[in-house]
Amino acid sequence: MKKGFTLMELLVYMAIVGIIVVVAGQAFSNSTKFRVRTQNMLRVTQEAEDVGLLFKEDVQQTGTKSSKEAPVAISDNFYLSPDVYMALAPAVENPDSSSFKVCPSFECPAANCPAEGCPTTEFKSRRMVYDSVGHYKRVEEITWTYEPATKKLFRTCVIKPSNIAAQAAQCPGTAVEIADSVSFFKVVPATPGVVSGTNPRLLPNPNNSAQNTFRLNPRINGSTLLFAKTEPEDNVSEAVTIREFATNYDFENSTIIEDGMKRNELYVAAFQVNNSWDKCQDVDLEKGKEYEIRFDVIYSADAIRTFCQDRDHASVGFRKKTDGSKIPQVDDFLFYPPQSNVASEVRSMRFTVDEDVEDVCLAFTFATYSPVAGTGSIQIANLGLWQVPSSNYEFNDDFANTMTLVDKKNVKAVRLDLTIKRNGEAGNVSVVVPVPSNGPRD
Repeated sequence: MKKGFTLMELLVYMAIVGIIVVVAGQAFSNSTKFRVRTQNMLRVTQEAEDVGLLFKEDVQQTGTKSSKEAPVAISDNFYLSPDVYMALAPAVENPDSSSFKVCPSFECPAANCPAEGCPTTEFKSRRMVYDSVGHYKRVEEITWTYEPATKKLFRTCVIKPSNIAAQAAQCPGTAVEIADSVSFFKVVPATPGVVSGTNPRLLPNPNNSAQNTFRLNPRINGSTLLFAKTEPEDNVSEAVTIREFATNYDFENSTIIEDGMKRNELYVAAFQVNNSWDKCQDVDLEKGKEYEIRFDVIYSADAIRTFCQDRDHASVGFRKKTDGSKIPQVDDFLFYPPQSNVASEVRSMRFTVDEDVEDVCLAFTFATYSPVAGTGSIQIANLGLWQVPSSNYEFNDDFANTMTLVDKKNVKAVRLDLTIKRNGEAGNVSVVVPVPSNGPRD
């Protein structure tokens, strides 16, 4: 007897197969849609990141200046182009010694802003450009322009001054479209750590920027920390000479003394408002902030020229005011006296601390091992401990409308906020770009 499917069984099987096909088809469709959305999201995110990288490459060079090779004859062998500043011509009533401009801002206010805030319609920055070996070539002005109506972003590079006949190939002078479908573009200057004339210096006198006098007071402890002579010993001075260093050289046997290390340690003391001197001027260091120790070591044409970098020791660092011990948060910085009269005299060290440090003193330590280096002298001048204004990048979206020209030249970072929307997907990027050269003295 032959058996087969009944009509009812066939209908049930067909219904089951139909359900499976529908479910599989829906799953495939959802998978395809998800894949397409993911690809669109990745594509638009990558585009936003590429724009951010290009913006960073442009803006991080804002204000670069001071070339060794100059297009004109100069007296000090350094060239500083006035064109790198926004407005420094003698006829300018309010000179602007910054190297950027952002619109809208206090310079170019916006008439109306949307609820989410004003987008940036223009960001302009200037920089000096050098060849591969650092010779001066030109000043470029880079302008990023955003058109909210067309949602397009453009980049333009022109050479300053504008009367230069030819543009460089890398700076053609015409606007180039960087991105479309840009729904938001905003550049926010960082609130300076130092604004409107305030002084970031902690030593030698934090309350008077014109008071640069200091003293180096020796710390004596048994047979290891010895007294070094300083000049002038009692008079107010902006430069202190140290001589008669302790030596670790055995002249009788012409060998280095290995048993112990004799050294000189001198603390930085500041001149007080009551016409007195402290043993040392103590300071507090805050977590996360950036500091700079800066001073000049003046060339001395004496035995200090035999100072050996691999043998003799000169350093600057911090000691606890209570007992003179080192602090673990900051290691000492080594430095060396100039070996010739054409060597740089400036010494600069930057650092941060990972926790707050209170009541510490800045101290110089010297130890000589070469036969005659200890009979020479080291002169320290223009000493200062500074809190670096660019160390804390704080952003206020309304700052551009309230900052002054003094504030503007102290801006040390900008933040780019960018959104690109396409095919229902959005790519966002937020980039903080340090601009340490912006301003007249950087």
